[in-house]
Amino acid sequence: MRRFWLAAPLALLAVAQPALAGAPPAGAPVASAPATSVAPASAAATPAGPARTDNAAIAEELFAQGIALMKENKFAEACPKFEGSNKASWAPGTTINLADCYEKIGKLASAWAKFMECEPHFRNRTPPDERADIAKQRADALYPKLSRVNIEVPAESKVAGLVIKRDGEAVDETQWGTGLPVDPGKHVIEVSAPGKEPWQWEAEVGAGGATVAVKVPVLKDAAVVAAPDSGMPLQRKIAIGVGAAGIVGLALGGVFGGLTLGKVGDADKSCTRGADGAFACDAAGVKLRDEAKGMATLSTVGLIAGGVLAAGGVVLWLTAPSASSPAKDAAARVWIAPVLGQTTGLAAGARF
Repeated sequence: MRRFWLAAPLALLAVAQPALAGAPPAGAPVASAPATSVAPASAAATPAGPARTDNAAIAEELFAQGIALMKENKFAEACPKFEGSNKASWAPGTTINLADCYEKIGKLASAWAKFMECEPHFRNRTPPDERADIAKQRADALYPKLSRVNIEVPAESKVAGLVIKRDGEAVDETQWGTGLPVDPGKHVIEVSAPGKEPWQWEAEVGAGGATVAVKVPVLKDAAVVAAPDSGMPLQRKIAIGVGAAGIVGLALGGVFGGLTLGKVGDADKSCTRGADGAFACDAAGVKLRDEAKGMATLSTVGLIAGGVLAAGGVVLWLTAPSASSPAKDAAARVWIAPVLGQTTGLAAGARF
């Protein structure tokens, strides 16, 4: 158990004397003696394991170091010791000493909050611990001295997704327009929202119960960032498609050309050449030769179209602008057009 030793004004210590048997004169903190427990009542039902025992030992050691530093008036060094003790194993006796330490270094809002935190733990004991009255009296005495920051959010500043932070901690909407107790010193208010430029306020808040008002402005729209370029001009993407179509056309022309040769070979087996050089074919041979003519036509169309498309793809690729050049320049340099007449196909050209 961490016993309670609090360096407090004489009038307050007088109230606590029944609970502080053996305490030194008022105003001088004394290191606590080891005892059983001051942890919350729920801790008594929890079996003590190695980790819990270690934490309790760490808490006791840090508490003792904090008391020793308080006796030397090294309050700025003592406060972190009490904080570490509570982190290892929270106890109301440590918390009331931490509150006292905070008050001595001028962190009045933190001190007030800690006095308020430990008071109900003392009061709910059976019988009530008289330290509850000390904590309440100290908290009541600090309340009028608290510095405050009032974050005002006008209706026009309330946008969807608005987030307000004070010193890195989110401020709930229920706290807007309320004087929030803060320790004297520098404080930072950060405001952000989706699609808006962030806004920040920073100022030094003095002691003495002053209230500083912070009015959140209407956030400006954030600049629209253009999507990064894919790196390949549109003309080159078209060139790839046109060239691929040309390759398919050439392949089909070759396939039909091979089939044509096969049909001609089969037809020759059913045909004989006369003295005048003309072919005389039976019905099967005539059919095969007609099929060969149709495939030859398809082969020719495929080869011509494929060749033109492949050539067009090459031209489009070679004349494509760089990523930094305007696309309209490329459109002015390259052209592709159909050709109709005795020959049918595509004509492509470029202007350099």
